[in-house]
Amino acid sequence: MKGHFYIGILLLFCAYGALGASSLVYTETEKQQIVNELNQARQKIAAAGIANMHELSYDNSLENEIKTIDCGRIDKTKWNSYIVPLLSENGATSYAKQIKGANFEDLQREMKMPRKDFTTYLHPVETMIGCAKRNDCGQNIKGACAMGPNKNPSDSDWKEGAAGSACPNGKAGNGLCKAGPDGSGSAAVFPGTSIPILLVSSSLLLISSSLFLNYF
Repeated sequence: MKGHFYIGILLLFCAYGALGASSLVYTETEKQQIVNELNQARQKIAAAGIANMHELSYDNSLENEIKTIDCGRIDKTKWNSYIVPLLSENGATSYAKQIKGANFEDLQREMKMPRKDFTTYLHPVETMIGCAKRNDCGQNIKGACAMGPNKNPSDSDWKEGAAGSACPNGKAGNGLCKAGPDGSGSAAVFPGTSIPILLVSSSLLLISSSLFLNYF
């Protein structure tokens, strides 16, 4: 599991370098393309045995939050954050060196390393995303995305089971769970067995790497 996990993360942050280097000035069409690609990735994760994967929509208020958030909160994002930095090529290289010798058990126990991978995009109970370009956060950061509206991701939010079998507000046409009236995907009412995100297999992590390159 250790090797497979890190292979997945390494490929993901390598893709991140390309994401960070891309234009972050989004048109409405590009925003919808981002959402479509992410929902396709979430469908694949759900099909692999995640029961409560919700569909995403683009949220301009989250975009505005990223436009004004302190750079320190972007750069020092932790494992339980709803903010995902978009790395420059320098940032991706630095992250590679940082995690190269990391011990899996240490990461799982202490969770002290900044989180700069794609798993936050796949968090099952978040239903919104907003992204913005930042030119004021140093050479390693090109921008960031925020996931919402829960903004408090937890391992216990991941529910194992048939896709769509733990949707408190029913399923959308794409098979993902619909958001609630307030845009949320509450984890409290979900049945099923919780699974730690760090134990999601590398095959699930790798699904995302090929999908995000064209739109971030």
